[in-house]
Amino acid sequence: MATIAGTYYNDVWILSNADGTTGTPTWAEVTPAGTPPVARTQATAIYDSVHNVMTIYAGGEASTTVYSDVWTLTNADGTTGTPTWTQLSPTGTAPSGRVGQMALYDSTNNRMTVYGGGNNHGQVLNDGWILTYPNNIGGTPAWSEMTFTASGPYRKSSTAIYDPVSDYMVIFGGDSQLAATFTDDHIYLLSEANGLASGSKETK
Repeated sequence: MATIAGTYYNDVWILSNADGTTGTPTWAEVTPAGTPPVARTQATAIYDSVHNVMTIYAGGEASTTVYSDVWTLTNADGTTGTPTWTQLSPTGTAPSGRVGQMALYDSTNNRMTVYGGGNNHGQVLNDGWILTYPNNIGGTPAWSEMTFTASGPYRKSSTAIYDPVSDYMVIFGGDSQLAATFTDDHIYLLSEANGLASGSKETK
């Protein structure tokens, strides 16, 4: 889901042999069943490799129309059946719509953590949210807002990875709350990133 010259897409493609070790990497477009999400840019996606489910969250049409919806694509790699879109209806108060947020997946506890992003007022955000059962398996998906021991950085369009051993989210670069053209090379750590321990905190 991206944009080129103002055109937004909601098509789905699979790259087989993606690491090049078992054959030639090959692109193939797939047509999932179900009603697809609205075309958009700067959504985030997580992947549950055990159940072959991709979950996408938010995104929008630049910074004018932003979403806070959640969708799953089951049979996501096309090898276990027809990929199928389903929109989720999590309980709890949902985050405000946003683009360019970061998202990670704790597969052990089946939780998605969302951090930052930007809203449709040109503001960069520094809030954090947990979605339980983001793959729609094992329980009812539910939103809850994280509580930090210290105010975190305002970040949009950053890169983030998750270390499940230490339960850290590692955030690199991106845009801050300063001028839209300002980017940096700072690295931030969010401890207790899956939200299960009290008092998640940011360190630089």
